[in-house]
Parts: sequence; C-alpha cells; structure tokens
Amino acid sequence: MGLRGTPYPARNRSLACTGGNTAFGVFIRTPDVAAIASRVEDLVIRPGGVLRHREWGLYEVGINGPDGAVVRIGWPSHLIKNE
Repeated sequence: MGLRGTPYPARNRSLACTGGNTAFGVFIRTPDVAAIASRVEDLVIRPGGVLRHREWGLYEVGINGPDGAVVRIGWPSHLIKNE
C-alpha cells in the first residue's frame, strides 16, 4: 500500500506526507463542476485549466489551490447534461 492506504506508492514520502510544495494535487469529483468553476473563476489556471470536456472523458477545470497545489474539479463528460 502507498500513501494513506491508497494502492499508489508515494514517490517522495517526505514531500507526499507534509503537503508542502509538491507535484501532488487534489481531484474533486462532483456533478456541480460548472457552478464551482464559475465561483472560482479568478483561480482558474490559464489557458490549460479552463472548464471544458477533456479528451480523457471528463468535464473538468483546473485551479490554483493553496500552497501552489493543483486542484482539478470534474465529472464524467457522458454524465453532463446540456453542456
């Protein structure tokens, strides 16, 4: 087992466990992705993080989170209605 019981091993345990400035980020899975994206418009990573349907099948936005962490918010594209 890896970090915090996940099946993914931590590449650098000292960074992964402290939550410092790392390459790790957070993914929030929610059907309310468009509403959240509109509320945090000033944090959206430009140009690549804008809200759109991604080629990997997610309707997703990327924002700058605390301490430089990337926060991705998304929902499966095929479950999004009227977008």
